Amino acid sequence: MNDLEKLKSSGFELPPLNAMRAFETAARLGGVAAAAAELGVTSGAVSQQIKLLETVLGAKLVARAGRGLVLTAEGRAVAELIGEPFRGLREAGLRLGRCEQAERIRLGAPGAFAAGWLAPRLSRFETGEGGISVRLTSDPEAAALDRFQIDLEVRHTFGAAPSRNAVRLLTDSFALVAAPSLGNAAHGDGWRDLVRSAELIQCDEAETAGLDWPGWLARRRIEREDAHLGDRFTTLSQAISAAAAGRGLALAPRSLFECALATGRLIVLAAAGVEAVDGGYDLIWPDGRGLRAPDRALKTFLIEEARPYETAGV
Repeated sequence: MNDLEKLKSSGFELPPLNAMRAFETAARLGGVAAAAAELGVTSGAVSQQIKLLETVLGAKLVARAGRGLVLTAEGRAVAELIGEPFRGLREAGLRLGRCEQAERIRLGAPGAFAAGWLAPRLSRFETGEGGISVRLTSDPEAAALDRFQIDLEVRHTFGAAPSRNAVRLLTDSFALVAAPSLGNAAHGDGWRDLVRSAELIQCDEAETAGLDWPGWLARRRIEREDAHLGDRFTTLSQAISAAAAGRGLALAPRSLFECALATGRLIVLAAAGVEAVDGGYDLIWPDGRGLRAPDRALKTFLIEEARPYETAGV
């Protein structure tokens, strides 16, 4: 017999459900306004329900703290008591919603990776599997996976893949890319002359990943005093687009430039070599929940698609 059942068997009448729900939501989210937004009611309505619960229980549950609220000792006890049943109800609702769309997979992924690597493959998966559809969401919120708003998520992580509820999907490698109009003249070892003379596209995201022009040039024993000059972009996808437009040479990961390569907008100067990217892309699913058959099918498909990337090179 749980605590709520013990209370009721002793003659205690449970407080109104709406009052408990309003208090549980406010306690979980840390404020009345946030609770009102989740419940779809006004802040005043949430406050009234909390006051009703305090009246029924005969105890002060919350104290105001600026725009938020702080639980009293009694409030913490009540929140802990009713928190688990409400979590169970939310999960049940989400699971029932999933059953209505049993053959739809909600997949989250970083924006550039979703557009450049996943999108063309997902179309093939949907065609091949027949009846399984994938809804792709770029850059989902951190809590989306735990709240079952998405079923699977691809994340770029540094170091080894986490051992629980995750599998390393692919590692990646950086290569030197350019527009055909710029790079086709660099035959054989001619890429060195091209690197000495062409504009070098700068990218904040590449530098964050540990790949900058001065270091790349030094490892190839190429001297260039203006290695820090050239167009500068925030993201790798922007740098790749600029290279395809003929703005200069870019250092980019294979997973993001393969579409431009396939359509002939970019070429790879393979003789310049490739460099491994730290970490990799992991496929992750919620803790404590097994994969459905459609999820397993997509997982298997993506791992097979990623297999060539486990061998460095282009």
